[in-house]
Amino acid sequence: MLALVQLRRLGAIELGADMAAGLGLHVGAARRWIAATAVLLAATGVAVAGPVPFVALMALPVAVSLTQARGLPGRLIAAGAAGAAILTFADVAARSAVPGIQLPAGVMTGLLGAPYLLARLSREMKKGTL
Repeated sequence: MLALVQLRRLGAIELGADMAAGLGLHVGAARRWIAATAVLLAATGVAVAGPVPFVALMALPVAVSLTQARGLPGRLIAAGAAGAAILTFADVAARSAVPGIQLPAGVMTGLLGAPYLLARLSREMKKGTL
């Protein structure tokens, strides 16, 4: 819900700092509010679920590639759904990977996320966008 409240600010900043300022947005303050919202949401997630790395890094690119969502609200909803699906898959895989031992979901997201991150970085470096 907190991220949805920031949609106007996010949409304006996505246009660029100059355009956002031209639209009347105080860019510095908006960036601070968005960063504070992101930190609060991440801290809440870690407090509830424990450290689950790489889900945030994977969720948006996977969601956009699967849904082709272009608008900010659509990408936000798709990223949330993809993150939930990734974490659910990681938890089920972690519970069933070694019979008799339940690994933390963070272990599986790390095992899934590290190769994904390396492949993505390699792809972005080849394209020259990184």
